[in-house]
Amino acid sequence: MNHKISLKLAKSLYQVALKNKQTEEVFEQLNGLLELFNDQSFINNWSSQSALSNDQLDKLTEDTFGKSLNNILKNLWVMLVASNCLNELPVISKYYQYIYFKEENIANFEIITANKLDEKLIKEITSKIESNKKQKIYIKFNTDNSLIGGMQIFENDILTDHSLSAKLNKLRKEIISYQ
Repeated sequence: MNHKISLKLAKSLYQVALKNKQTEEVFEQLNGLLELFNDQSFINNWSSQSALSNDQLDKLTEDTFGKSLNNILKNLWVMLVASNCLNELPVISKYYQYIYFKEENIANFEIITANKLDEKLIKEITSKIESNKKQKIYIKFNTDNSLIGGMQIFENDILTDHSLSAKLNKLRKEIISYQ
């Protein structure tokens, strides 16, 4: 499967979710499915199920996910497994997220810090961003210990880098340019 097909699937997924008034639910459940991609044995097990009939895949999907997945995503899951394209789910999800944020006028933030932030600081950051935006926001907090300190802020995929590692790299380049 190529990325053009993944984009078409994401657009179709959004249209079906919109028709069923489930765009937010699909967005949240897709994020949950993506977390499963961290468990390689889970993905390998599912990737080897493409030889099953659709009825068998439906039953296995229902037994595995139950009510934690809506029917739209269960059908997508079965289709991807049956066509041996489960590895495309992260790409489809990324496209869906882009479409969802654009169509719903949601500002998308990802904040990356060297260490996990405590709840009080997360609330302060969230409150500050909310007070500066005239639209709904979505904030995802992640950690990356290579940042050393500070943070990186992605707003709709545009980076503002306030990390210590970025400042050290800038200083290193300035020192090298003087030599």
